Amino acid sequence: SSMASPRARSAPPPGWASPTAISNADASLSGREAAKVLGVTSYLEGSVRKASNRVKIAVRLVEAASGFTTWAETFDRELSDVFAMQEEVARAVVDALGVKLLTADEAYLGQGGTVDPGAYDLYLKAKHLVRQELESERRTAAGLFREATRRDPQFALAFAGLAEVLLQMTRWRLSDWRSMEKEAIDSAKRAVTLAPGLAETHLALGGALHLRHDPSAADEFLRAVELSPHDSNVHYRYARFLVVEGRKREAISEYERAFELAPDDYRYVVLTLQEYQALGDKDGELSVLERSWSAIQRHVELNPHDVRAIGHGAGVLAIMGDEAGAQEFIQRALVAQP
Repeated sequence: SSMASPRARSAPPPGWASPTAISNADASLSGREAAKVLGVTSYLEGSVRKASNRVKIAVRLVEAASGFTTWAETFDRELSDVFAMQEEVARAVVDALGVKLLTADEAYLGQGGTVDPGAYDLYLKAKHLVRQELESERRTAAGLFREATRRDPQFALAFAGLAEVLLQMTRWRLSDWRSMEKEAIDSAKRAVTLAPGLAETHLALGGALHLRHDPSAADEFLRAVELSPHDSNVHYRYARFLVVEGRKREAISEYERAFELAPDDYRYVVLTLQEYQALGDKDGELSVLERSWSAIQRHVELNPHDVRAIGHGAGVLAIMGDEAGAQEFIQRALVAQP
């Protein structure tokens, strides 16, 4: 997923599915089954084995229809520079796919990382916890990000990650939210200073500045879009900013662009639907209903226990007038999470 991560800048090749749809997929699905649901012609499989200070990564590109391996390679390296190894794997996969990177893309790879395996391990643990919902887990994530930056003060992505998780907790207005806000802004500014060419650092700073209603927040989001115009997450984040600013029509355009780049991520088109509803635009609402339902269907087929997606499916079906289908999805949600 490294080459298809939120750090991607080049337009994805034809038939490329969003990493979100694949990484969250039901583990019981085989690669070929997932590829069929997603409608892709090829898929990438890989395994990682770690022993002491070395890591072995085996990667293969598979033709979905036949199951034939069109390319495979194994990388056996020391853990002294994890980001350099990720870059090497990403470049090899890009070459195998026949994708041509732009000069700016070449420069983008490898930025903002660390040469300290321990700092990177802390960063990965923090990123995992950020996806959880409890305050205790978010606080633990913040602590891990801090420790990663202490181990490597040049680790821009860790500073950006720290800023983002602090922003999330600041919105909850906890007792120490003021100090969190200041630390978030300081961390985001440090991230931009260390890696001004990374979209992630500008997203973090844009979010931090927006907390204080600083008008320059818009410039940071626009800079992120400029740096990574083919990154669906960047357009999604900019759209969220525009919604809060009351610029709903512009937000719809950004959500639509995100969905165009990642048509297997149902969230973008559902959010588009919600903004049309907020505007009272019935024609706009109707224009995205079918696409919303199709995207949710694909996602739920891959992720049958995703309660949030099932809930969105029930809502969309209800809007479409399919009460029986909506009730069925409600029951599925109750079974998945009583």
